[in-house]
Amino acid sequence: MTVQFNVGGKHFEISRAVLSKHPDSVLARLMSDTSLTQPIFIDRNGDVFSIVLDYLRYGNVVLPLTVPKETFLREIDYYGIDYQEGTVARDALEGPQQINSLRAQNESLDLTNKMEYLANHCFRLYEQDYKAGFRILPIFVLLEKDYLENDVVFSAAEMLHDPHNFELLQNCLSKYRLKLQKPKAEDFQRGRVLLRLWHL
Repeated sequence: MTVQFNVGGKHFEISRAVLSKHPDSVLARLMSDTSLTQPIFIDRNGDVFSIVLDYLRYGNVVLPLTVPKETFLREIDYYGIDYQEGTVARDALEGPQQINSLRAQNESLDLTNKMEYLANHCFRLYEQDYKAGFRILPIFVLLEKDYLENDVVFSAAEMLHDPHNFELLQNCLSKYRLKLQKPKAEDFQRGRVLLRLWHL
């Protein structure tokens, strides 16, 4: 049998057997004090709570870069869970490595956002042509830097030389049931990029 919790708006489910191993904890007491017909609400950080549950299940955890050890220890203290030295480890990346890892994650997210933006722009142009009665494929999309309202679209298009970026845009376009023909070298000219779209 399981118990459900609503922690900071996030829903979790854990076995009663796990909580029974920690009878003095706040969670075990809440379990025994309620009818369990609805999730038990706790006004705490839901992201950290998922790590707290792993600590209860396995007796140890490796904290992600985004959760300071002090924050985690504060949470398990709030829940009345015993802490044993050596059972909470940090991610192996520390110092400059940690900074570089976070920077790489941000750059990857930024790139994904750019490609999502470009995919949405291409879809809107495709939709306009389709509604206007143009049914010939491929649909040609000419992106000219001087005529675009947002530089993000053009900067993303310029990055399609890289196969990784091309595949990333393909994935974004697939949500719109569109496919991009691989651009040729001559499709990239100063201040303009030509794209060819197909409907899946």
